[in-house]
Amino acid sequence: MPTVSYCTVVRHVAERFTLVLNACHRLVVNTPSDVIYAVKGRLPPDLDVQLPSSMGFQFLGIVNGSRISDDIVGQSAVVAHFHRYLRMNADELGVDNLSGIQCDEEGVLPKFTLTTSRPLPMNTPSFTVALDSIELVYNWKIWDTNNDYVLDAPPFSPQLLLPYETALDDVIKKFVSLHLVCRYPLVFGPWRSVALCPTCSTGLRIRASRVNAVVFSRNCEDEFKPLQKREWTICADY
Repeated sequence: MPTVSYCTVVRHVAERFTLVLNACHRLVVNTPSDVIYAVKGRLPPDLDVQLPSSMGFQFLGIVNGSRISDDIVGQSAVVAHFHRYLRMNADELGVDNLSGIQCDEEGVLPKFTLTTSRPLPMNTPSFTVALDSIELVYNWKIWDTNNDYVLDAPPFSPQLLLPYETALDDVIKKFVSLHLVCRYPLVFGPWRSVALCPTCSTGLRIRASRVNAVVFSRNCEDEFKPLQKREWTICADY
């Protein structure tokens, strides 16, 4: 089965700069592959993506078209801002642990690992689509390069100026709400354990009910009821 990737974008536009946050999501279908297949466009909205135990976040920085060195990015307040946001909202997002930010490996992007507070139960079906990692690219475009504050404290400094922090607050809230919580409801958010249960049986029952055959639909309804009960049993043990 393949490893696939797709990208999402959120942006913040200010008077003197813009910040575009590009996120490359990497998913593993059952088992990882050596080749990563890029998916164009959006994934199907009903695709259930899960997290067996942990995933990684990697970071890359660009200012006015020039890539910033990995060690500067890893030690910047930009990466610390995202790490702190996840830590402060750990209970709501279902985060059990965050590793420290690692930025001392040569040739490896700055990164940290997120461990979920509710890993998949042992009796989960073997065929899964799992969230493996997300690479975040912070792309800043500074318009007013003659201003002193741009020279004194560029975006990837250890300390954030208020306009940059405001931009980061905006894009991270959008990214987490739209592309983590809404996109991966079985992974992030307080309802993930509930959402896991009815996904399979409810979907099958809805599809069966649309078939123009009364006897067939009725038989399917009887067959799917035990499946739904089993799913709720799994959920109770989860």
